[in-house]
Amino acid sequence: MTVNNEIYFGIDPATGLGVNLNFAQPTRRTGAELQANWRIFAPLVIRASAGYVSAQFAGSSGYLPLVPRVTAKRGNPVVAARLVAMVVLGALCGQALRWQRLHQHAVP
Repeated sequence: MTVNNEIYFGIDPATGLGVNLNFAQPTRRTGAELQANWRIFAPLVIRASAGYVSAQFAGSSGYLPLVPRVTAKRGNPVVAARLVAMVVLGALCGQALRWQRLHQHAVP
């Protein structure tokens, strides 16, 4: 992908303040991403992804600043949070049932 007007945060030479500016030359990004999912049991899913990107100024060997070449991610906090919520709710319901059994009163 080639971008002709990519914005970056820089210093305005006239005022010395931080502003959004456009790079003087076009930028080019090429890369790939790989993602894998493994459902151990519902609702637990393990997810992982890895990516590589080469972000350079078009026509030169200079790389764009602050663009990571390699990225990686693992897990899925939404699914994990759902599983934790199920365990906690199950434990709370179990406690409520035990409390109810202990405090049942026989009505004559």
